[in-house]
Amino acid sequence: MAPDRLGQGERLILLLKEIMKGVGRRMLKPSRHDDLTLPQLLVVRTLVRHGPLSLTRLGREVSLAKSTVSGIVDRLERAGYVRRKADPTDRRKTRVELTEKYNRLKWKVPDDFSGYVGDLLATFDESETAAAFRFLERFSRLIRERQGEE
Repeated sequence: MAPDRLGQGERLILLLKEIMKGVGRRMLKPSRHDDLTLPQLLVVRTLVRHGPLSLTRLGREVSLAKSTVSGIVDRLERAGYVRRKADPTDRRKTRVELTEKYNRLKWKVPDDFSGYVGDLLATFDESETAAAFRFLERFSRLIRERQGEE
């Protein structure tokens, strides 16, 4: 690989990390979420949106490995926000669901962070955002394909 490609790769990783960190800070901004980490908020938000899910599906939805999601769910379960429950269609499987403790909380997982990102995207013209999405979708697909080769 050419040296300038190495520099571009590092620059891309740093930019993506900075973007995720900024979105994460926005999600965690309200002090009422001090007891939850960003990955925990993402898991809870996914359960709010989709309802009870298997660990595999939950991992897919938040783009994390099943083992990583299992650890996050363990911590949320200890805090009383989620529980593992037998799947009604196949008792050998379990689903993760939100608990009454979560439902009784005064705060809810912020839904405005995607609106925040949408507002930022609105500052670009359509061709810029379309090109960015094409690039990121293709890059993501290439990563998944290469991981399948390993």
